[in-house]
Amino acid sequence: MSAADQSAVLRITAYDGTRSPLRSKSPMVVNIFNISPNRTFNFQDSFKSVPAEIKVPFEDGPGDYYAVSAWVDGFQSAGFPTVHESAVRCKTLI
Repeated sequence: MSAADQSAVLRITAYDGTRSPLRSKSPMVVNIFNISPNRTFNFQDSFKSVPAEIKVPFEDGPGDYYAVSAWVDGFQSAGFPTVHESAVRCKTLI
């Protein structure tokens, strides 16, 4: 399998103020951007249930850095500026 064919799965779960998984009738909007130099992977979609699982490109190198944010109507948005996929986390997905 070439590096171009590899992918990883980001699993995104939203939590409420009590640290319990979010139970909302509103969809969760997720944005993912590849923040590595010379990479262009942008993703936006909404999910009716959590957790959401999104397939992203994976090359086991400097291109595996993503910014992830999520928002649900009635709640504050949350995000992580640097999510790094690694071979250890992804080896069973490739």
